[in-house]
Amino acid sequence: MSFRITPLQRACSASVKSVCCRTGVTPSGWLTRIGDAKLVRLMSRRGYSQDNPACEGVFGRLKTELFYPRDWGANTIEQFVREVDAYVHWYNEKRIKLSLGALSPIECRNSLGLNA
Repeated sequence: MSFRITPLQRACSASVKSVCCRTGVTPSGWLTRIGDAKLVRLMSRRGYSQDNPACEGVFGRLKTELFYPRDWGANTIEQFVREVDAYVHWYNEKRIKLSLGALSPIECRNSLGLNA
């Protein structure tokens, strides 16, 4: 089975490390799995964390709302990727945010005339 690794999957590989460690995969086992899957680990240089808070917030919410509440044992990788893609689509375009005046991000952009 082969499939194209997308930037989202590469980004997820960096965040999923904590999930794998919680499931009993050792750090060296994690690195082996990442290498075998030909995934790229994303790591900022030491002391350079300007992008970390936003990324950690998104991945933390994704894990809390999508990953942890479900048993993924019966799912294939393709099913998992479809679920993550659907969640990211919802998160970026459809979720209602009070800070945007109870609009979705797309509705807010449209109301400001910032149609993509």
